[in-house]
Amino acid sequence: MIEPQDLVLRGTAQTSGWGACMAALAANVAADRRTLADLDPSLLGHLHHRALLGLAAGASAQPDAAVERLRALARTVLPEDAAAPLWYALPLLDRVRLWVLAHGTTVDLLEVLASQYEDTTAVPLTLGKGDLRADPPVLERIAPMPACLCAVTEADLCIRQVLRECSWLDADRLVLDGWAYVPGLGPDVLPAPEIVLLPADKEVAPETVVGACVERVEAPLADLDANDPWRTYTGSGYRAVLDLAGLPARPLRAQLRIRAGEALLAQPIPPPLGSRRLCPSPAGWSVDVDGEALLIRPTLPGESAAGSAEPNFHPTGMVVVDAAALDGDRLVLSGSIPRAAGLAVEAVSSRVDIPLVTTVTAEGWTAILDLADPTFPSGGYFLRWTMADATGRCIAGVDLDGPPTELAGHARRVRLRPQPDGSLDLSIIAPVAPQHRSLYARRLLIEEDWGPLVPGIFFETFSGKSVGDNPGAIRDELIRRGTQVPLWVSVRDGTVPVAAGATPVVVGTPEWFRALHTAQLLVINDNLPHWFAKHPDQTILQTWHGTPIKHLLADAPRKSITLPYRRLMARQVPQWDLLLAQTPDAADDLRHGLGYAGPVLIGEQPRNAGLLGGATTARSTRRELGISEDEAVILYAPTWREGLRQPQGDAPVLLDAGALARATGAVVLLRSHHMNALQDTSERVLDVSRHPSIEALMLASDLLITDYSSVVFDWALTGRPAVLHVPDLEAYRDRERGFYRDWPGDSGLPVTRTQAEAEARAAELLASGEQPPQVDGGPIRESLDAICAWVDMVLSGLPDVAPARTGEEEPRE
Repeated sequence: MIEPQDLVLRGTAQTSGWGACMAALAANVAADRRTLADLDPSLLGHLHHRALLGLAAGASAQPDAAVERLRALARTVLPEDAAAPLWYALPLLDRVRLWVLAHGTTVDLLEVLASQYEDTTAVPLTLGKGDLRADPPVLERIAPMPACLCAVTEADLCIRQVLRECSWLDADRLVLDGWAYVPGLGPDVLPAPEIVLLPADKEVAPETVVGACVERVEAPLADLDANDPWRTYTGSGYRAVLDLAGLPARPLRAQLRIRAGEALLAQPIPPPLGSRRLCPSPAGWSVDVDGEALLIRPTLPGESAAGSAEPNFHPTGMVVVDAAALDGDRLVLSGSIPRAAGLAVEAVSSRVDIPLVTTVTAEGWTAILDLADPTFPSGGYFLRWTMADATGRCIAGVDLDGPPTELAGHARRVRLRPQPDGSLDLSIIAPVAPQHRSLYARRLLIEEDWGPLVPGIFFETFSGKSVGDNPGAIRDELIRRGTQVPLWVSVRDGTVPVAAGATPVVVGTPEWFRALHTAQLLVINDNLPHWFAKHPDQTILQTWHGTPIKHLLADAPRKSITLPYRRLMARQVPQWDLLLAQTPDAADDLRHGLGYAGPVLIGEQPRNAGLLGGATTARSTRRELGISEDEAVILYAPTWREGLRQPQGDAPVLLDAGALARATGAVVLLRSHHMNALQDTSERVLDVSRHPSIEALMLASDLLITDYSSVVFDWALTGRPAVLHVPDLEAYRDRERGFYRDWPGDSGLPVTRTQAEAEARAAELLASGEQPPQVDGGPIRESLDAICAWVDMVLSGLPDVAPARTGEEEPRE
């Protein structure tokens, strides 16, 4: 049982571009058409439908002409007859995608592709009078398809099951505890599953089938496994008792069967979760594994029924985690091994290795991980031990080897998951209870009637990853002014600190949904979830997150903006009631790029209120980071790259922060964009990516090095020097995003292209020793005054009143 948060990222292999794949497919089709000239032409479809599906998935990022070439090729490969065998053999969503690719419109094709993100790939099925019908919502949004393509086939039916555990009830009776369901069909419309024992030897006559007594029970975690927003599977649990008394002493397979309408589905029961296997029963039966199937067999000579369950392998020198518990927000793992001197335990992923605080005593060892520490990213990890010259993966002890163990901290939750080889993985996840994490539970929360609006404000910054930026500055200003309305702050987990005077709500919890749906005013700096639609009387203040340098949305190349994001923004931008912009040019660019036609308030970014702290904030920030007042400090804050969003992606080489520190003698503050994760462990390089205030970092720094980030416009208020380091200028400008106007040529700032140029220019600017002027707080205060006045009007029931202030402009032609 794995949730998305459990995945331990290992990196992805490089793949060829869409155009190269398209050319290769066209060449392969042409070659196979010649080879199969005298045979059934439908064979082409059987050979190449998978490649067509893969290319169709990326079609939304391609030019119209390229998509049309793919559609033309699909028409020559796929059968025109909707009753052809190929269509019958494909799952419904694959049939829909390929049929629309070949015979539908491009608009319908994009709708089908987007539905996989917006609706998920789950297909709701309906059972009526013995007939099964598929009801994927996407069919209601595209042109009608041939009825035979929408019929449920064998390819649409399967069993998904989990065996949580098995145990001996007595010498002859084996108890199986698990869940099983047919995806798309709620358990309430199906009879209880049947479980039978079949001879493992296929040559033995099947008349020796033995049935089991099956009792239905609740399976609270089945919805997490299903990943289905349309159906609940909590009623799919079962408890089966297999009576082996009097059976011939031969190996038996356990098979589970479910009747869905006229179809009888059957599947071997898998091994139980975890790695340990039951000890033999006193009556001479053993439970084993044959591939992916549970095997019940006579006990072999020398096997003993005494003792406890053992792992299915026996590594030497293994470190076993016997227990896990929470002490507040501290995860405490413990075990006992002989000669554990020098033992160290760490959590390892492809992104980071987290050392646990490991203590060894005569009684055993403990390893502690602070779940409230924001420097430890959420996600999936495996546990690794080192001791002397040896290392290995930690093994799950008896009490942890089975279904995942979940522990609920205040800041975050942790899931410990034994693997088939006996090792132990863990996932650090948001503090959202299991009953609220499934897609089905989320849909219920989305559709819940949360009651009337209340005079409160909901703030969200970058989907809860932060509580700063413009929404945070507006929130803090309202608190400073003594606002009396509730202020809810969206956070992804309890590691995101929220100032006194506001209430944190964790994304995905009922409290978060309630605040989002009932707050009279929403203050955001990015998009909300794709499914969000505001209440008719709600008001949205979109602060955005800086002056755009890079082309946005409608102005950006199609390939740089995903189809789901384009659709999401098309729905949400018209819901905004006010947009902030730093300058008239920024207002024009935001309007055009985002397709926004509502009022704009032009003025200094509210987030720059953090610059008003001046020298006092600079000194305190340096002390916090361990930097003396006489040291030179460089803030390196590049924008995000698509190639850096995936491990081992096609990422450009930007700037070697360690080499920069060595060349200049400065401390380098490395500030990654929230969508990337740059790493540099060099001496005198500090990772400040999770620091709550970039404005405080700016005040503590003497020089900014950036590239295409809007931080450069905020930095200008400090009066300190900046360098634009753009080693990938042509690629970013011409292929990835493109720029508004002539950036960086019209920036008025020094530009470097190589490491050596950046080091030399940084050293030169740091050596000038010029004292920066004080930040002029007038424009910042003026913006905050105008925004707070508008907020007061909204909360007073006057959301249609447009803000009026000096400097506001209408859209320019």
